[in-house]
Amino acid sequence: MRIKVLIENTTAPDMSSLKSQHGISLYLETRGKKLLFDTGQNHFFLDNAREMGVSLEEVEQVIVSHDHYDHGGGLESFLQANSQGTVFLSSQCFQPHYARREGGELKYIGLDPKIVTRHKERCHFISQEYCSISPHLYVLANTRFEGFRPRGNQALVIKDNGAYRQDDFMHERMLVAAEPDGDVIITGCSHNGITNMLASYRDRFPHRPVKALLGGFHLADPFTGRMLEPEEDVRALAEALEIFGVKAIFTGHCTGEEAFRLLRAKWGDTLQLFQTGQELEL
Repeated sequence: MRIKVLIENTTAPDMSSLKSQHGISLYLETRGKKLLFDTGQNHFFLDNAREMGVSLEEVEQVIVSHDHYDHGGGLESFLQANSQGTVFLSSQCFQPHYARREGGELKYIGLDPKIVTRHKERCHFISQEYCSISPHLYVLANTRFEGFRPRGNQALVIKDNGAYRQDDFMHERMLVAAEPDGDVIITGCSHNGITNMLASYRDRFPHRPVKALLGGFHLADPFTGRMLEPEEDVRALAEALEIFGVKAIFTGHCTGEEAFRLLRAKWGDTLQLFQTGQELEL
């Protein structure tokens, strides 16, 4: 599998001409398929793709991990640039999502619901917990809730029938790409907890080796970058990841620099940052 990081919060040192922003967008090539996982906040991923030699017009499938602007905000730009790709997202997407800032102010962080009106025929909504979008490619929901769950979720709410309720992140999805030498699991923010998501994957695929895990772990405040978890909880999370037998971990976006350092103290070079402009061969 080849992955090109079109958008992440930071830019790789040798790719300073590219734009970065708080978000994720990944271009994937696997078993003859060309995919896009998330689209960042706006058109920046398109600009970077052109500079990186990626033809997004050839993308066949798009997976939107969850209903937040930093993962699906560029969806309209993609649909205008690409005339063929099918977009896969949860049937619970396009709800009114908000983040509660310090002082109680609510900031809208959802997607533009007008996209459905404009491009209904290209949006495939997934209601089930497990969906095969093509041979060797699977979209999974989280079904486990007993393990670590990020504290940052407490500030994230949905407006439902005029009232605000805690977001349960049932709109969150992960992508599993089955490669001949092991699966690659890709997440957006892992709002329901990365170990819960891995346990959900393991329930579905109990015996398959995990070649790589790539995604954000939502351990930092998206507005300040400050780590939201106690150090002992992040160290415990690093230990808990070990039982899943992941051979390589790539993280960034909402994990945060401080949490990354704590996780790397356990995982060493097995844990790497991914950054805008990087190309990974897995």
